[in-house]
This record gives sequence, C-alpha cells and structure tokens, in this order.
Amino acid sequence: MISNLSVRIKTYVILLIPIVYIVIALLLFLFVKTGLVASLPPPDNQIDFKESSFNETLHDETLSKILIAQNFTSTHLVDEDGFVHLSASPLGDEIDSNQTNSEALSYILYWTATDRERIQFDKEFSFVQKYMQNPTEKYLMWRLESNRNATGDGQNAATDADLRAIKALLVANDYWNNKTYQSKINELAQSLKNIAITSDNLFAPYAGVRNPGEVWKTNEVWLSYADFTVFRDLAYTKGEPWRSVYKNTKAAYLAAQLPSGVYQSGLTTNRSYFSLDGNYSINSLWMMVRAAESGDPQLQESAQKALVVYKKSFYEKGIVYTSYTSQGQQASTVDAPWAYALVGRAAIALGDDTFSADLIRKLLTFQNTNSSSFFYGAFVEGSKESPRVTQFTQQESIITMQAYLDKTGYYAIDGKRTA
Repeated sequence: MISNLSVRIKTYVILLIPIVYIVIALLLFLFVKTGLVASLPPPDNQIDFKESSFNETLHDETLSKILIAQNFTSTHLVDEDGFVHLSASPLGDEIDSNQTNSEALSYILYWTATDRERIQFDKEFSFVQKYMQNPTEKYLMWRLESNRNATGDGQNAATDADLRAIKALLVANDYWNNKTYQSKINELAQSLKNIAITSDNLFAPYAGVRNPGEVWKTNEVWLSYADFTVFRDLAYTKGEPWRSVYKNTKAAYLAAQLPSGVYQSGLTTNRSYFSLDGNYSINSLWMMVRAAESGDPQLQESAQKALVVYKKSFYEKGIVYTSYTSQGQQASTVDAPWAYALVGRAAIALGDDTFSADLIRKLLTFQNTNSSSFFYGAFVEGSKESPRVTQFTQQESIITMQAYLDKTGYYAIDGKRTA
C-alpha cells in the first residue's frame, strides 16, 4: 500500500515538473510583455554582426594614420603622469590648455584599453585614482587645474565620463582579467547609483556633494549622456535600478526622435523634450551613436533613421554640417572633423560599409600629415591664424578610426596595431 502510494506520488511529481516550467515561462513572457520585467538585448559578446567588406587600401591608410594620431596625443596632450591637456597649439597658450577633465581621461582610458596598450592605460588609470575621484563619493570630478586639484564646480560630476570610464574598464578587464579593474567598475557603478539615478529611474547628467555625505543631483536629463552598452552590462550584473534605467532611457530615446530623424537631447524636470544644442548638433549626433552602438534592434532602427539626415546631406552637398534644423536641413555653413567622426561611427556600427568608408576618407582629410609640422598627426581646428587641436576632436577621431579598423579585426599577433 505504501509502495503504491509512493509510486503514484513520484509519477505526479514527474508529470508536474514540465507543467511548472511551462507556467514559469508563460509568467516570464507575461512580465516582459507588460513591462514588469524589462527586456534587454544580449550582452555584447552574444551579438552577431554581419560580415564587413572594407576597402583594403583605405584600411591600411587608416591604420598608418591612427598611429600618428595616437603619437600626437601622447606627445603633445598627455603629461608624464597622465594629465591630459584639453587643447594644444605651437605657442602653448590655448584656452584651457592647463586644465583637464573627466571627459579627456575617460576617452584616453577607452582607446588605450581598446588598443590593448596596457602600460598607457594603467598610467591613466593611476592618474584617475590619485587625482580625479571624489574622496568620499568616488565619482570622477569633472575638471582639474594644472596643480591636479579640483576647485569650485570642477568638484562636481559629469556623469557621462563615469560611464565611459566603466566602459573602458570593462574592455580592459576582458583583456587582462584584473581584480583591480573589476573593483573599480563596482565602485564607480555604486557611485553612479548614489548620485546619478533620478526618482523616475533616468540618468542625471551632473551631480555633486555640497557637504560631506550630502549628495545633490539634477532632475533634468541629458539623453546624450547615456550609454546603453554600460547600462546593459550593469543591468545583467547588478539588476536594479539599472534594468529600469535601460528601459526608461530607451523609451525616452525613441520618443525624443523627431520625424526628420534628429533627436531632442534634453528632458526638463517636468519631462518635456528640448534640444541642448538650440538646433540639432553634437548632442543629437551623440544620441545617434549611442543608439547605433547599443546592439538593441529598436534603438538601431532609430539610429538608422537619423543617419539618413547626414547621408543625404553628404551625398547631395558633399558635407556633413555641424548643425541641422528640426526638419533635418542644414543650420550651419561649416563642417568639422568631429562631425565626420561621430556620423562615421554610427555608420560603422550600423554596417553601412560604403558610407562609413566615405566618411573615414573625409575625416582623414582633416589630419595634418606634414612630418615637419607641430601638428603632425593631429586633427586641426580653428583658423589659419590660430590653429589648435582639442583633446575632444583628437580622441573622438581616434576612437572612430579604431571602430573602422576593428570591424575587420586587424591586429598583429602580439595584440598591437601595426602598419
């Protein structure tokens, strides 16, 4: 009798197991469908991209020119301890040339990690830890003076740089599996959780500390400061609030895009959309790049729509202007290397091989290739009377050239680029 009962119980349990799995699956589907659980694309290493067929001659030219761009940066913009000057000129008297900021440091962390330049990466990483982190909240203070101290509003956080630093550390840790890098990722992520998440789970662009232990943050949102690749990684590894930040920021991106394709890049405290640029310039471009590089099909579809604005401009007028109207028409009369760098990176991420190659060619026309010039290897801006190179344009250009080269996986056996 007991034996028969035992057999029946075991039979019922065996039959019940698949039913439980089916119920769980249906519940998960329902939660995702209703938004109770945010749906995320897979991590970067699980995303398949289509095969690329880049022009070999252009590829080799880009490879040789990224080396001289990196050499200019290391020689003229970076001090021995890792301090990155914001600009450089032959006279050394450019505005802000004796300051640095978290943007500059996070950029160099990213491209040195991507290029597997561990010695230079660790130098910059050491500089950040020694001088740039807030002593209590551990976020990156956004501006340092030449004496390596932050004063006034320089002690606050510009949170996009913290995201970029995390991204750089994720790349570095993937290559070198260093516990210190992972520890810093955790520390910066916790800092951003403390200072940069709004009450409606969006990402605040700036924050700070008024008094020890008293954190303040803006409730305004600059959508161009988002990075979906970092949000996604943090969502997978740390859960909330990052899953909600990803979901809510994605929804805001899609709603921010105008019919023409350009993006409204800001949200007021009452969540009305506006453009940080007046017209639609660098912040709209940043949003297109973030969406293109996200790996999220809906965001990439949005980025594809935005790319049409610049593609039409380039092939009809031979230029990507620095600013456009809400209707997607030119709002300026000039271009700049950073415009080609940003549009180029979106085209690369979206797999538009022809357009990205044409943009790389155009970007390279801005680079000084006169080996006897102070600016050899630099992407020069300003007038003929007062030329200058900024860390922003220089490093954005390097990162775009990297993206172009990385599509073909072009590395030497030792892991370093070589011409």
